[in-house]
Amino acid sequence: MAAPAAQEPVEPVDAHAEEFKVLDLDMVRFETLFHQYNNLLLKPSILSQLQTLKDRVEALRLAFDRSKFDELRSDINLQAQRLALAMAPLRTPPVPKTDRSHTLNLARLNPRPNDKAEVKAALEAVDAEIRRLERHVPDLGLAERPAEQARIKRFKDRRDQLGKEFSKAGWDGLVGELK
Repeated sequence: MAAPAAQEPVEPVDAHAEEFKVLDLDMVRFETLFHQYNNLLLKPSILSQLQTLKDRVEALRLAFDRSKFDELRSDINLQAQRLALAMAPLRTPPVPKTDRSHTLNLARLNPRPNDKAEVKAALEAVDAEIRRLERHVPDLGLAERPAEQARIKRFKDRRDQLGKEFSKAGWDGLVGELK
């Protein structure tokens, strides 16, 4: 009889190596976003969340559980998405302060119908406001553009009426509608 051949020691194959590669990639993505984040007030709390997630990954390495793996992966991705959303530029930029100053100037104007210079200045201010509104139409969504264009046309029509026959009531109505 032949002597049994000496078996070579078999390296323990990590049965969950692929899962941990995915977790590591998720953590790297989250950490990369964290390092790009620049809000110094909120960064310490996000660092705490990051450390908690790292601790959970290490605990999972010791005792793998598929449901805990899925939950942890979901939590990592959720935190990464929240951070990415916080860092993303606003979808609708805020109205610049200069845009509001035009409306405030119109509301402050109080032209007297019998003073041609005041009427002319007030109508020029309305024209400037209408031009400002027209410049912002391309920034609107496709669904919002027709309504805004119709609104601007109403302003132009009212402005033309005031140009022909200026009245205090007409002026107040136009300024009230422009607000």
